[in-house]
Amino acid sequence: MNIDELLLAHAQQILGAPTKTEAIHEALRQIVQRDAGRRLLERQGSVPDAWAPTRRSRRADPDREDA
Repeated sequence: MNIDELLLAHAQQILGAPTKTEAIHEALRQIVQRDAGRRLLERQGSVPDAWAPTRRSRRADPDREDA
């Protein structure tokens, strides 16, 4: 594998990775995570089989000023 050493050193510094291997792994994780977010946005956040959990109502707190 041919890797631009200056680019790798820069990435390592930005990511705060102590080793070249960790810098590459973190960069790959971030690429995959960013792609997953992009795909979710393309679907407009919709997941066909998703369900929303029931919401609990807040109990009235007599000590709260805005209650």
